[in-house]
Amino acid sequence: MMNKRQNEIFQLQSQQSAGEYDLQEKHYQKALCHFLQALDLSDNVIPDDTERFQIQCDLYLNIATTHREQNQFMPAREFIQEAIVLAEKVQDKLRFARCLDHRGQIKTAQGLHFEGLDDVHQSLVVKRQLLGEANDCVAVSYQIIGSIYFIQHKYEEALAMFQKSLDIRLNLSGDYLIKLAHLYYNIGDTYFQLTNYTDAKIVYYKCLNIRLQVLKPNHFDISKIYNKIGSVHIEEGNYNDAILMLQKSRNCLSSQQLQSPDTDIATLNHNIATVHHYQYKYENALILFRKALNTRIKILGRNHLDVAETYYNIAHVYFDQCKYERALHIYEKAFHIQFEKLGIINSIVAQTYYKIGEVQYHLGRYKDALIAYQESLDIQLATVGNHHLDIAILYNDIGIVYELQCQYDKALDMHQKALDIQLDIVGENYLQVAYSYNNIGNIYAGQSKDRDALIMYEKSLKIKSQLLGKNNLETACTYSNIGLVYAHQGEFMRAIDMYQKAIDIKLEILGSHHADIATLYNNLGLAYSNQADYDEALSMHRKALFIRLDLLDGQDLKVAQSTHNIANIYYCQGRYDDALITYQNVLDIQLNMLGSCHLDVAKSYNNIANVYSDQLNYEDALTMYQNCLNIRLKLLGDNHYDVATVYYNAGTMYFDLQQYDDATVMYRRALTILQQLEVNNDIFKATIYDRIALVYNKQRQFTDAVAMSRQASNLLSIIQQYDSSDDETIDNQRERKSKSLNDIAILSDEVCQSLLVSLTNGVEPDQINQIDANSDEEYDGLIMKAANEGTVNQTSDD
Repeated sequence: MMNKRQNEIFQLQSQQSAGEYDLQEKHYQKALCHFLQALDLSDNVIPDDTERFQIQCDLYLNIATTHREQNQFMPAREFIQEAIVLAEKVQDKLRFARCLDHRGQIKTAQGLHFEGLDDVHQSLVVKRQLLGEANDCVAVSYQIIGSIYFIQHKYEEALAMFQKSLDIRLNLSGDYLIKLAHLYYNIGDTYFQLTNYTDAKIVYYKCLNIRLQVLKPNHFDISKIYNKIGSVHIEEGNYNDAILMLQKSRNCLSSQQLQSPDTDIATLNHNIATVHHYQYKYENALILFRKALNTRIKILGRNHLDVAETYYNIAHVYFDQCKYERALHIYEKAFHIQFEKLGIINSIVAQTYYKIGEVQYHLGRYKDALIAYQESLDIQLATVGNHHLDIAILYNDIGIVYELQCQYDKALDMHQKALDIQLDIVGENYLQVAYSYNNIGNIYAGQSKDRDALIMYEKSLKIKSQLLGKNNLETACTYSNIGLVYAHQGEFMRAIDMYQKAIDIKLEILGSHHADIATLYNNLGLAYSNQADYDEALSMHRKALFIRLDLLDGQDLKVAQSTHNIANIYYCQGRYDDALITYQNVLDIQLNMLGSCHLDVAKSYNNIANVYSDQLNYEDALTMYQNCLNIRLKLLGDNHYDVATVYYNAGTMYFDLQQYDDATVMYRRALTILQQLEVNNDIFKATIYDRIALVYNKQRQFTDAVAMSRQASNLLSIIQQYDSSDDETIDNQRERKSKSLNDIAILSDEVCQSLLVSLTNGVEPDQINQIDANSDEEYDGLIMKAANEGTVNQTSDD
């Protein structure tokens, strides 16, 4: 029979063991109660100071871990400090090292990655001095360091640390199966993040096999590993296998009845929702995410990081549904929780900032997008430093926004920074490097530097083909981009060939009923349209529309895009009534999805205005152009190509309404913008000079008219020296109602000749024809002579 003291010691040990069990089972409140009771007992039961301090140090570490697991970082750090004091009192270096491990984990969870890493490195040094390399305590520190690298997204470094820990444990005698399973779990997560899904599955199955040996078959750790294997299948696109694994996970939790934490059920619902998300079953995904949200709010309260995670996932579904305003609202909910719990310097907060930037980008709010991206970048620089692949991703995204703002030099600088980081870290043969080459190609394409764009796209294609094979979705995307360049060069048959390569690959992988197939049908339709093969173009756009209507809501923006392209065909065929109705349908969708202040809404106003213009309904056209202008000025500022386009179109309406002063104002505003832009736009400028010349001709200001016409002629002589890669983009030509290069040349010649006749009373036509067209001195002298003599004749209004 035990005496009183032995019984008290037994009670202390029992309380400590029960706490450790409940901590492992995530019954945190029960664990905390057991540890605190053990702490109270230790003061009375253990008379020896050294032994008591050692036991209390261990209890403080357990209490700190319980708080850390609940994201209660302040009390966790307080208990760690108590443990450190006791370890120092008894001069127990090994316990002190364990305290550093725990403190490092808490600092890391708070986003203080470098400080956390420093603590664990100090612990590792102490442990290796005391125990040598081949000890489980050393393996623990390697595993923690690997976990910190993992959180920092330094996956190769994490993998190296996990492997060191694994090597030690595989060579130790004793029962380390549970620890080995946990290590395999960590290694699997790392392979998963490196997109090495084959090795991830192999290691996850090693973890599963161990857990099936040592744990009950319905244990939630087994549920977790089924969940992880399901996640791999999701990323591989094996949705049936994913559902099978996730169902096994669900069965584990269900069989536990009241023993399984509801939070694990919420996590499982997340992954099943993710499958539905990837299968474009957005409503099913939202139902499950909301179930998870309700569960987590009920158990954890509204201000918990897991609740923030669920908000984030719901926002992601809305984002993919193109419901950007809703997505923004939910992302901001997630952000406020994360910011309060983690502070500003945290990678999770940075990621949510990043997604907010993406939403603002899709809403056409480029200034707000840049602000959010920059915030994310600043946080990431503080947490992982400049030499990191995540920094490269942000540079790329900032570059894309600059590209859309036509700030091509800044955009190119961002993409080059991204590429430099990637090449230095992983070398040429890496998928993200291929993406950067692709982005730089996009910049060159935007600058009409088609040859440079093709070089970049070919580099991207080579890497993707080597890493992924030729029949891969990424390779297909690059074929599509090359097709876009050929289309811009006017080589539509080569463009169609590239699009067909892309569609053949995607049809084989994705089947005929997929959003990417609709996109390629869309591109084929545009190529056929540019060849004036409107019947074939209409067929392609209708195929795209049918797929999108079946996959998406009728109010989806992709549906609007296909409808818009069909409207363009009607417009090109002169079916103006059909075009007007169809453009109005597009506008209705956009107003519903995007609100009244979005660049796509502005484009629809411009298209409707073009139809009204061709129907000679100039007043309504002018109203639509003004609506377009108001949006573009607000979102793009007053120094953007697309703003110049609207000024030009509005000027043409004023001209047709014979409001010549207003027409001149609009044309000159357009011209001022074009003269300040980086991109080549000489064709457009030549067009505007000719239009101003026509205005002056109507106003009988013949000297000014000839001067404007000469400006156009000078530009034309320069343009004729360009190769096709320097022409303005097809989209820009379509955006405004412009003449062809040949038409502009004819117009300039006609204006010059008619005005010369008017200005040179008494000079015969054959003398005019003898004037050297390239002799500015002779040309301008004749004009001045006529003007000084006051011999200007009136011309007709033809």
